[in-house]
Amino acid sequence: LPSPDGTWLAYVAMWNPDPSQNGLWVTRTDGSERRRIDLLGGYRWTADNRLFLLPVRPAGAEGHEVWEVTPASGETRRLTDATQTPFRVSNHDWDISPDGSTIVFSDTTEGMRQLWIKERGVADARPIPGTLGGWAPFLSPDGRTVAYTSGATNLVAGDTNGVVNDVFVRNALTQETLLASRAVGA
Repeated sequence: LPSPDGTWLAYVAMWNPDPSQNGLWVTRTDGSERRRIDLLGGYRWTADNRLFLLPVRPAGAEGHEVWEVTPASGETRRLTDATQTPFRVSNHDWDISPDGSTIVFSDTTEGMRQLWIKERGVADARPIPGTLGGWAPFLSPDGRTVAYTSGATNLVAGDTNGVVNDVFVRNALTQETLLASRAVGA
């Protein structure tokens, strides 16, 4: 995954004969400054070339943590502690705002998927209204709009194509959910 300015690349190497070559790596796109990161999980870049990482949880019952990686040094810094700010991301289904202040993610609670938001400096994550069944979230560059997929049939009036996955957009300012794309063949 290239950084926004194209100077860094983050990637996962697996199944190498030499196990020390497996894992998450960052390197300059010219091949210099290659370093292995001692964490593994889902990762995303912010607009200012910081790499954010949600490591694989050691146990299914534990919450996720957010870590920041500085590519130039390889330093890692934990931004959230699962024991103090618990939240769980389903299937590494998350996105981060370009400035790194907000994470939107899909969580399955009580058997139903819903999008949640976790903001830096706020202790708890909270559900995003109007995103029932939501997954595959993507935040707009300003972090105010989230596009996502859902099979729910009650998010907008006139969604009569049954339980198929449509694309919706939720505006945080207006609290409005819009149907952006109806599933093909529906």
